Amino acid sequence: LDKVFLEDEFEDPFYAERRRNMFTIAADCCDPGESCFCNVLGGAGHPQGGFDLAVTKLKAGWVIEPGTPKGEAFLAGHSRLFAAASDAQLAERDTLRARTQQQLAAGNADLCFKVDVGDIVQDRYESAVFDEQAATCVECQACTRVCPTCHCFYLHDEARTADFAKDRIWDSCMRLSYAAVAGGANPRKYLGDRLRHRMMHKFAYFLERYGVNMCVGCGRCVDAEAGGIDIRVILRRLNDEFTKPARTKVAK
Repeated sequence: LDKVFLEDEFEDPFYAERRRNMFTIAADCCDPGESCFCNVLGGAGHPQGGFDLAVTKLKAGWVIEPGTPKGEAFLAGHSRLFAAASDAQLAERDTLRARTQQQLAAGNADLCFKVDVGDIVQDRYESAVFDEQAATCVECQACTRVCPTCHCFYLHDEARTADFAKDRIWDSCMRLSYAAVAGGANPRKYLGDRLRHRMMHKFAYFLERYGVNMCVGCGRCVDAEAGGIDIRVILRRLNDEFTKPARTKVAK
């Protein structure tokens, strides 16, 4: 979200203010869910950045790691509550992290991409998979509501008796009227088109613009989908259909 609201051409002042006042605490995942596939997209089951403090729960106590000057200042200001982690505690943390990575690898062994996932999704733009998978969609929009990276919104103007309000409301690209324009035209009228756009945004458009996948592989959309749509199934199908060789990477 920082890439969109802070690092793009314009900085969002409201987001920036909240971000400056935010203290982020991240925690290791010691029990990955069945729907999680974060390891396939570069995740490791534990925080790798973007936090002020990272915590790992041990059998007895916690290991706390600062990630920013703000986190370091917090620990320094409450030093009486903390002690330096022992070698045994750090070893236990490393063991827990390794176990989580093994669980993720075993759970997603069949999700191995032939080339970069963005190349696959873009190449299979015309795939019938999108229409097939969208056939069970009930337009609940849960997939975008629970997603930690979806950020689309629309503005609602409201005239009041004494003042005027402009509200920013979270929106969903899976909603029928999301892409509707004046005059009634809708370039993404059909569910399959909307599902394809969502996949393209997650794995291709965002990657091309900001250099990272928009999907983190948390699996929340899989668990929340009332229609039973599974993003992993879509990726597997697209991967199976893909036949082109990997594009040559040129060193810069």
